[in-house]
Amino acid sequence: MIYLAFACFCVFFVFCWLQNREAKKHDSVLFPFCQLRRDVMRYRYEAVMGMRGSYSRGEREALRRLSRELDETIHNYKKHKTVMFNLRKIIKYIQKYRHTLKQAAPIEMTDNHSIQKFHARFAYLLARACVAYTPLIRWELALRLMVFAGSFIWRIGKMRMQYILRSADTLREYGRRHVPEVATA
Repeated sequence: MIYLAFACFCVFFVFCWLQNREAKKHDSVLFPFCQLRRDVMRYRYEAVMGMRGSYSRGEREALRRLSRELDETIHNYKKHKTVMFNLRKIIKYIQKYRHTLKQAAPIEMTDNHSIQKFHARFAYLLARACVAYTPLIRWELALRLMVFAGSFIWRIGKMRMQYILRSADTLREYGRRHVPEVATA
């Protein structure tokens, strides 16, 4: 009876630990997006209130577009994190819609250094989210290294075994040639 209770406790503990780990990962990826949105909104507020000076129409449009992208990313994060941040699916969709991408209007970046930093942070956060939610991308290199190391160890073991067998054959031959025959009566 005590073993059953202990087994149930262990299963419950592992389940809670995995849920806690997933929640921490979720928060560690989502929080920087929220912080970036706060920084963009503060920048826009300071520019509107005159604390930072005014900015041009292109800068205003770049900030508005970035704010929309951040809002969509944060709003749809929980629902689409396994799809939106899956690098393999993104590559598949880009290849599928290559013609559409060629026809899309290019994004015009402003000369404002602060806005460029916001866009760079957004791109960095998207890349980090892709790495966090694409399970094989983190382990693919490690798995390839393990396969290489395994094949390398296999080859070394095989060469070592061949060396041992050749040495044993050489010793047998040497023994046959140089050991005097014992006369049997």
